[in-house]
Amino acid sequence: MTYRKNTYYTQELDKDTLNSMITVSFSRESDLTQSVLRWAVREDMIKTRYELDIALETVSDLNDWPEGEGYGSSDRAGDLRSIQDAVERSRRYIKAEKELWIVNDKEPLVGNVLAYMNMMDKIKAGLTEGGQ
Repeated sequence: MTYRKNTYYTQELDKDTLNSMITVSFSRESDLTQSVLRWAVREDMIKTRYELDIALETVSDLNDWPEGEGYGSSDRAGDLRSIQDAVERSRRYIKAEKELWIVNDKEPLVGNVLAYMNMMDKIKAGLTEGGQ
């Protein structure tokens, strides 16, 4: 069996397409939320529909940002860092899932993928410490 994901969600899209999706699909989100998503696209943090959904989930609390309260560059930097962390974790998960699927010739359980990711992090940390 071959590893498969729905390419509709996982194919890389250009920035114009992603920005159009923010305008159309996320029109009910606040201007602040849309702006932060556009920044993430501009900074090449988001490349697919799936990652755009992850980013929205990460910053959806901005929809409740008080109008009178300012939103500065440090706020934006923190939200972009949160998006980057969430997207990177998702990419690592998909990569680990794919590796386990290939090795075992069947779809792995979520717990097994997370355990594999944890093991790989520990191996990487051990190699880094031992290589110094």
